[in-house]
Amino acid sequence: MPSSLPFEALLSGTPEEREAAAQSLSEVATATPARLYGSLARLTDGLADDHEPVRRAVANALFEVAVDDPTAVGPVAEALVDALADESVPVRMGAARSLAELAAVRPQRLRFAVADLLPSLTDDERVRENVAWALASLAPRYPEVIHEHVDAITRSLLDEHPPVQRFVLETLVPLERTDPGLLDVVSQRLQELAASEEPGVRQSACRAIAANDPPWARRVLRECCRTDAHPVVRETARGALTVVEAAGPSLVDRDLSTAEHVFTHATLDTWVAVRTDRDDEGPFLVGSVTAIAHATGEADEAAMAARGLRRADFDSHRAWLAGPRIDPSGERTAVHLHNPDRNYGVTLLIVSDGIGAEYTDPDRDVPSLHRPESVYACPADCARLLAAQPGDTLAFEIEGADHEIVLTTAGDDDGTYRVAGRNHERGYEISFRPLGQNPMMAVFEKGRAFRARNLRLTAPG
Repeated sequence: MPSSLPFEALLSGTPEEREAAAQSLSEVATATPARLYGSLARLTDGLADDHEPVRRAVANALFEVAVDDPTAVGPVAEALVDALADESVPVRMGAARSLAELAAVRPQRLRFAVADLLPSLTDDERVRENVAWALASLAPRYPEVIHEHVDAITRSLLDEHPPVQRFVLETLVPLERTDPGLLDVVSQRLQELAASEEPGVRQSACRAIAANDPPWARRVLRECCRTDAHPVVRETARGALTVVEAAGPSLVDRDLSTAEHVFTHATLDTWVAVRTDRDDEGPFLVGSVTAIAHATGEADEAAMAARGLRRADFDSHRAWLAGPRIDPSGERTAVHLHNPDRNYGVTLLIVSDGIGAEYTDPDRDVPSLHRPESVYACPADCARLLAAQPGDTLAFEIEGADHEIVLTTAGDDDGTYRVAGRNHERGYEISFRPLGQNPMMAVFEKGRAFRARNLRLTAPG
């Protein structure tokens, strides 16, 4: 690293010199965090300093690095976990936020630390909020590990801090799906949280209610659909009610295999793959539902007027409709998707002879319109397989072991859609059939097949 970074003073100076060095490194991390990527092991040594201002500044520097690139702090995860026991709240807070950022993108880095995270669920609210976030990121990947500590996590539903409530709910939903009935003991609390003042808590509570399906689920979810003041919560409640009434564990198990069904029934966070009549952007356009637009009718305008939103108070009819108001109640007019891996958007919309798909790329000034040949709602990992293209790097886990292949094939092979690639270092090939009966089975060359988890797709460059 450049000599301008004062690591020597941080590790061997006087208390005043160490404090000044730590503060300088914290400022570097705030301005240009990438400068510290190669020196994080030396930086984390400062977390063991006996001078609290030094540890506080180092924790803040690590926080800034983690926010900039969470994967950078992966190699120092153990030091960050140890820092959760520091006597200083700011130090614990910086470590907790760093771990939460890491867990969100590389949960496998913290699989070892679940038991060490739990004591922090009773810490300062800023600490426990981030620890709860980390657990929520770990639960979908490692429900069996989290399940060992379910009693302690469930007790945190009584926490009065809304972000903690939300993340604990998100942690418990995957556990309920693997162990039905687990949430029965907190059924009353779920009902209370569905009426929380915080929209994010109500949204997560709707998902938990759908997963647990208590006797009162339909009543509470219908009430949310009708009366909740927040449009995102109402949309989530509709999706949750759909799951409950279908008596199925997931929306993707419903018949959402046509463009029309996806357009009319897909809810927020549903992953959708669109196969079009063009392949210039890849065989499939893939994204998760981030917004759903509805038409505005006369009844909506009357309701707005009843709330004192008079037409005369706005410069135009359009401005009036864009003002504070109730969510439109008319038919769906558009379903918006976003692909976070490749950063493009897709909008499903009604065209003259069916459903069209409008592709939007940040690098293009004009969107392109596609004609869907087929549309699928599918789990997130399966959606990533359908988004894959030759040259991409696909990383995943099989029975706790990390694997990585560079894709050589993504397309039809004798009538079967196949995604395949090779690990050149170890010399083996793995293939997937994302439209088959078992889309997440990774098939090795000799015919052995294993369930793959935690897929991560990276485009070249």
